[in-house]
Amino acid sequence: MATRGVKPKIKPPKKTGLANNFDESWHILSQAIQQIFRKNASTLSFEHLYRNSYNLVLHKQGQKLYDSVQEVVANHLNDVAETVLSPAAAAIPESAGSTTLQRRDTGTDFMKTIKSIWEDHAVCMSMVASVFMYLDRTYVKQNNLPQVYDASLNTFRDIIIRSKTRQTGDLLSQIILEHIRMERDGDEIDRSLIKVCTDMLSYLSSDIPNCDTIYQSDFEPLFLSTSGVFYSIEAATLIAEYSASAYLQHVERRLREEKQRTQHYITATSEPKIRAIVEQQLIGRHMQTIMEMEGSGLAPMLDNDHMGDLNRMYTLFLRSDSGLNGFKAFLLQRIVELGKSVNFQALPPPNRDRSSKHAVEKIRGTQLALKWVKEVIQLKDKYDKIWREAFEGDKTVQNTITDAFSHFINQNEKSAEFISLFIDENLKKGLKGKTEQETEDVLDKTITLFRFLSDKDLFEGYYKNHLAKRLLTGRSVSDDAERGMIAKLKMEVGHNFTQKLEGMLRDMKTSNDMAQDYKNHVERKNAKRAFEFTANVLTSTHWPFSLAPEKVSTCAYPREAETSRKLFQDFYLNRFSGRQLVWLPTMGNCDLRFRTTKRIHELNVSTFAMTVLMLFNDIPEDQAMTFEELKTATSMNDLDLSRTLQSLACARFKILMKSSSGPDVSHNDSFSLNVNFTHDTLRVRIATIAANKVEDDSERKETLEKIEEMRKHLTDAAIIRVMKDRKTLSHNDLVVEVTKQLVQRFVPSPVNIKKRIEALIDREYLERTEKERNTYNYLA
Repeated sequence: MATRGVKPKIKPPKKTGLANNFDESWHILSQAIQQIFRKNASTLSFEHLYRNSYNLVLHKQGQKLYDSVQEVVANHLNDVAETVLSPAAAAIPESAGSTTLQRRDTGTDFMKTIKSIWEDHAVCMSMVASVFMYLDRTYVKQNNLPQVYDASLNTFRDIIIRSKTRQTGDLLSQIILEHIRMERDGDEIDRSLIKVCTDMLSYLSSDIPNCDTIYQSDFEPLFLSTSGVFYSIEAATLIAEYSASAYLQHVERRLREEKQRTQHYITATSEPKIRAIVEQQLIGRHMQTIMEMEGSGLAPMLDNDHMGDLNRMYTLFLRSDSGLNGFKAFLLQRIVELGKSVNFQALPPPNRDRSSKHAVEKIRGTQLALKWVKEVIQLKDKYDKIWREAFEGDKTVQNTITDAFSHFINQNEKSAEFISLFIDENLKKGLKGKTEQETEDVLDKTITLFRFLSDKDLFEGYYKNHLAKRLLTGRSVSDDAERGMIAKLKMEVGHNFTQKLEGMLRDMKTSNDMAQDYKNHVERKNAKRAFEFTANVLTSTHWPFSLAPEKVSTCAYPREAETSRKLFQDFYLNRFSGRQLVWLPTMGNCDLRFRTTKRIHELNVSTFAMTVLMLFNDIPEDQAMTFEELKTATSMNDLDLSRTLQSLACARFKILMKSSSGPDVSHNDSFSLNVNFTHDTLRVRIATIAANKVEDDSERKETLEKIEEMRKHLTDAAIIRVMKDRKTLSHNDLVVEVTKQLVQRFVPSPVNIKKRIEALIDREYLERTEKERNTYNYLA
């Protein structure tokens, strides 16, 4: 940028008392100005010139002097325009028929001419202004006029740049813009030369409102509009040719180039404006197309963990006002699509006979559940990593990922059961051999999935069943792991959710202590025992077992087991009078010695299986028992007996031989002991068919009915709590408050809440107000 020279400090001359003749003094001054413009200033006496200027101002000739100076400057500039500028402009060829090289060279020559004229003018006017320093300090200041130097800049603007006949400014703008386009196309240009020209335009003031300089009023709008057209055309071309990755890299390069351009030769104030144009033309108008590019768009980037490309897309889309919203919408849609695929794979195989209860079906059902959870965890780990590394930990993007996982997880109607099964599998055997940190990681990941569930009360029902079976069969990996999991659930949903789970653990501890007391009691009495007997005494309200007579399975225990059972029952009832014991054979297990022709095996079986197997002690080895005979002898119902016989005769370990082939048991089958049974291990565990199996439709229907009944009570309790506190409340406000209280366990529907309100009104807990039927009062 050209600047004024250092003005000499000249002391004002003393008054001579003589009246100055304007023409004489002005002749001296005008000739001096001409010499300065001809670069012959070395022969001038600036003190003499200053004295002449001073005397003219002193004798009230300031306005005339001011106008005369501007007239000389204007004449000089007109002469320069005719003799220097016009020939340079005429040398520029038309765009048609000229090469890029020709236009670049002639344009460069023209800018050099402008540069020379501008710099000469700035230097000369700096010297001229020093002659008229007193004029500036007095007359110009008093009359609020531009100083001599500034007025000359306006004259330069009007004659050189904004001449209507020569249109130098338009030509200069077109040349600069063409050079910028050449540079965008990869050509080399003289940046320093363009910088002088743009600095000149930024230095010259504008007379257009809201524009301080002619750079802002004349050049910048052209620069931005032509850039918009350029990038619009480029985007349309490249979007069809480039992959998403290559296109985004190109956009990044363009943004860097434009930033460097504003740093080197375009005014810095244009940087946010040109950046906005690049972002809009290259990104904003094509975001959906970029994300949906086949084979290279957002979906392939996510699927193949292209962190660099994902981060590039995220940061570029973040620049657009609506870009991140579209990005998040696509991200949510993609995760939901992947989640639906995981859900579909977790469906049971088609054409499966759901009434079949053989072992293969049980294993496949459980494996599908575990596979679903593992794939969801892997998907969550994948997107957590992408969120950290590619999306820079953006909280809004994290919320989108959370919404997506919550959406597809809750679309799977068995998600609560699957997650509980996964925890059950890990707490039974999956955590053995793992370090404390590995154990913590597994539990934390399952808690993350639990957090996505909307029906947490449904999960609670499954978890209680699985926990009960782990504790009663002694298959839990450790009490510490169980307590750790319950503590995590407690942190998520509160004490009420885990109250019964903690009660189950306390019952087991109490039962262990009681087992030791019972053992000591038996030893003191020297009572005869056929085998070791241990009973777990459970609090009925803590455990997920119905004690209704129609729900409790019956079983005629063998003599040895019945004797031990009665002995323990007498011990317990004598110790705790007034209590009642209900025996649940479905939860028990037993270790038996099984003598075959080759060796003795130790069998770990259910109480039902023990009851069946011990019947074969009383018959010859080659004799069989029919289904009906076994049913009569054991007093078991058809379902329990069928499952037990399937476990013993149709599963992996065939302890019994069945008369018919196939995986199912019919009432016409007969069974005999497999005395030729053999296995590599001494101890063999015989699992009951359907244990830990994913629920079938009828079982799930029963579970949902129980949950629905429990939800009615929870909803009633929430309504009463709110109304007891608020006394009077409108229907909508009551629905909102009740939903807030219940959402941690399940998401109640407004329809169901309304039904429970009606039920409470019928039971006279609430009443409608007389004036507003949509408002309720609490009745104490």
